[in-house]
Amino acid sequence: MKRILCIMVLVCLVFGAAFAQQKTAASAAAGKKNAIGLDVFDLLEGLIGSDSDMDYTDFRVHVGYEGLIAPHFSIGADADAHFMKTGKVDSFYLAIAAEGRYYTMSTGLDKFFLGTTVGFTMLSIDGSTKAGFQGLLVSLKVGYKLVLSGMYLEPALSYVTSEGLGTMWNAGMRLGFFF
Repeated sequence: MKRILCIMVLVCLVFGAAFAQQKTAASAAAGKKNAIGLDVFDLLEGLIGSDSDMDYTDFRVHVGYEGLIAPHFSIGADADAHFMKTGKVDSFYLAIAAEGRYYTMSTGLDKFFLGTTVGFTMLSIDGSTKAGFQGLLVSLKVGYKLVLSGMYLEPALSYVTSEGLGTMWNAGMRLGFFF
């Protein structure tokens, strides 16, 4: 039941944001040079994936900061942390990365963007990386910022390669605000 509820909330959020975008909302973000956000998919995936019957918990947090440095360019940082427990085995995943973005259609932090990320990733199982991994993280990202009067919704798709996780496609939905 909680999975259906979470999916319905996410669908309402996406469609509400798509129809709520107006020119006044876009102009409200035009003067803002910084943004911070939280990845909604990671948070919901951890909540949905946790199961008390199977003694499995998964809490995920993925936050990002972005600052405009030139009319079409921004730089920022991403941090991704997963706290997992299966039975008596604890594991912790951490990724920290620097990100650069190029906004093709706008001189601010809105509309279509292309980005790249370079950083470090590690997985620790019961306090040791011997059973886990650690190494370099590199990704290419494409996305779009939907501006909602001081807030934004950012659907994105990235191609990620990592030392321990291999190569994969990753979809994300970031919800954040400008300041």
